[in-house]
Amino acid sequence: MPQQEKGSANADAKFMQQAEKTIITRAHQHRKFSVHGNPLKYEEITPPGTKSMAMFTVTVAPGQSTGTKFLHHGGDETLLVLAGNFELELEDRKENLAPGDSSFIPRGALHRLTNIGTVSGEGVFVLCPPVYTEGEH
Repeated sequence: MPQQEKGSANADAKFMQQAEKTIITRAHQHRKFSVHGNPLKYEEITPPGTKSMAMFTVTVAPGQSTGTKFLHHGGDETLLVLAGNFELELEDRKENLAPGDSSFIPRGALHRLTNIGTVSGEGVFVLCPPVYTEGEH
């Protein structure tokens, strides 16, 4: 829990303003979608209308990838691998990623993700700012 300055009315008021802006999104409210040309199923876990960032989860079957074409976005992207083993192709290089590994993909960089393991892989993507369209991939 965040620490507040003790005895400060201004700190209490600022904390209350921040708490009022907090949005809770329940699991059943997450938007599920897919992208043309990309066989993966995504789940958006940020609240609708969030303008500073977007978070997605994805489950990737063994051998499955984000598609034959490289992806690109208008925002910076971070990936955290939760389960499985992936190969990330980023522009002209390839990196293997295991659970706990993360990557930063600069806006506009061409990339593709493939599950190179024998079990389903899972990851969390964060896109800042959330500049993308589902057809841009």
